[in-house]
Amino acid sequence: MMQFLTSPTRWLAACVLALGACGGGGGVDIGGTGAEPPTYSNGPITGFGSIIVNGVHFDEAAAKVEDGDGVARTASQLKLGMVVQVDADAIVVGTAISTAKASTVRFGSELLGPVQSFNATTGVLKVLGQTVTLSATTVLDDRLVGGTAALTVGKVVEVYGLYDPATQGVRATRIEPAGVVVAYRLRGVVAGLDTANRTLTIGAGTYTYSSGMEPGDLSVGQYQRLSLGLVADSSGRLPVMAFGAAPSRPLERKAAEVRGVVDSFTSTSNFRVNGVTINAATATFPDGTADLVLGARVQARGAVTGGVLMATAVEIDTDQKVEERGFEVSGTIESVNLAGKTLVLRGTTVDWSDPNLRFDKGTATDLVVGRKVEIKGLLSPDRTRLMAQRIEFEN
Repeated sequence: MMQFLTSPTRWLAACVLALGACGGGGGVDIGGTGAEPPTYSNGPITGFGSIIVNGVHFDEAAAKVEDGDGVARTASQLKLGMVVQVDADAIVVGTAISTAKASTVRFGSELLGPVQSFNATTGVLKVLGQTVTLSATTVLDDRLVGGTAALTVGKVVEVYGLYDPATQGVRATRIEPAGVVVAYRLRGVVAGLDTANRTLTIGAGTYTYSSGMEPGDLSVGQYQRLSLGLVADSSGRLPVMAFGAAPSRPLERKAAEVRGVVDSFTSTSNFRVNGVTINAATATFPDGTADLVLGARVQARGAVTGGVLMATAVEIDTDQKVEERGFEVSGTIESVNLAGKTLVLRGTTVDWSDPNLRFDKGTATDLVVGRKVEIKGLLSPDRTRLMAQRIEFEN
């Protein structure tokens, strides 16, 4: 059974995010003053209306949207499953949802390159020598007709996701077909470095680079973003065309939340999630610490000081929890296919054929272009559509 984030649960989650700032009344501001926006959130997009990241609805209408290279993008390019970094103003906690106005939204993929192999049984994909693991919550763009069946050898894809220390690869949150490609791209942790022969290893891939083009502090253990040539050398190694900018990190934030994979672990008081260092020395652990290990999926909430998230709460975020949380999309219906029982909303294809589908404030006959709805559901078996479990009409 699908378990959506209910109002009390949202209230509790937002109170934790507020560092104990919640009280009575119709809404509570979380944040403070200063040059830096008070709120930072890092995680996959799980819904639209405003973009939903870590359970908070961020209004991106006036936000600056940019990619990992700082190139200006548009909000229409944000898709379900993309991992984003959001800078926003103070969070306002309501009785139903928590909201904030985003000032900047940054997104970037982990990989762009051709499929080398795919095992449909294990859900493991190989791209640019990297291991990409799919799960029940990996969103596949509907241009990948047939879902995983479209992940054929040679198909050039773009992969969004979280670093997986177990495979030194990626846990995919979204995969889409690439458009015109002038260079492949890779983001990951440097596992090996040979400065004499000018090669570096990320995951299972080894890449060459020219003298003088590498960052001065290039070292093992760093996150690096590589732009790669399309043609390998005689040893099968792709050349690095450019090193990208280092991932941005929050400075001072009154409220912050990071949801992802523990990619570096020293102790339950000192670890890293999505590349963000977590100090959990004074944090509470509602789920205990036994499962807080390298590779665990977690949510860490607190405030950021000097680039370190000083956690007040750390929760274990199991694959089951992530799947049960599902996705949520709200907005104006863009098109309807009555015969196929599908509609398009915020660029997302929604299947409304489930006989147990619940309608609120309307019926199936009200599913027409221009109607405003809120839809909650799970991914379809092929992961390219949202299978609606509840549709609520808003006008």
